[in-house]
Order: sequence, then structure tokens, then C-alpha cells
Amino acid sequence: MAATQAQINSYIASVRYAHSLYSEKISRKGKLSRKTKCCDGIKLILLGYYVRILEDYFDQHDDGGDTYEDYNFFTVTEITDIMQHVNRICDTNYFLDVT
Repeated sequence: MAATQAQINSYIASVRYAHSLYSEKISRKGKLSRKTKCCDGIKLILLGYYVRILEDYFDQHDDGGDTYEDYNFFTVTEITDIMQHVNRICDTNYFLDVT
């Protein structure tokens, strides 16, 4: 595996925190202006699912597998793309080496 468990835990915690901040931002925007765009809600829903995908992807079992792809539906390229989507939505720069 490319990343240690401590790096994975740190990454997941950072992504969860970014998701929390984005949710708070959208909530505050709705309370103050009473006008939120539909796309903000859709982005928030997508972000929640992206975080769940990342959590499931990095929930590894030590059965001697060589790569993350051994136990997952997503490939390394697809999970990197999901990381980029999370960064784009949250305006962050969190990446984890999964190669």
C-alpha cells in the first residue's frame, strides 16, 4: 500500500472537516439570503456521497492485498478523480497518494 493508516486517517479527517465547513457555508447562505441555488444543494449531496465513497475505499482489511483496487469497485484513476471533485467543491487541496 502506498499510504500508511495514519495518513489515511488524517486525509479522511480533513475531508470530513471540509465537508462540514461547506455544509455550514451553504446553511449560512440560506439563512441570510433565503435564496440558495439548486446547484448548491446538489453539490452538497454529491459531496456527502463522495466522502462516503472515500471512507469506504480506504477502509482496508489486511488480507495481503497489494493495491486498493483488490477490494474496491473503483480504480485508482477513478478515486483520484473523486478526490479532485471533493477539492473542487470544497475549494481545498487534499490528496492522498493511492498508487
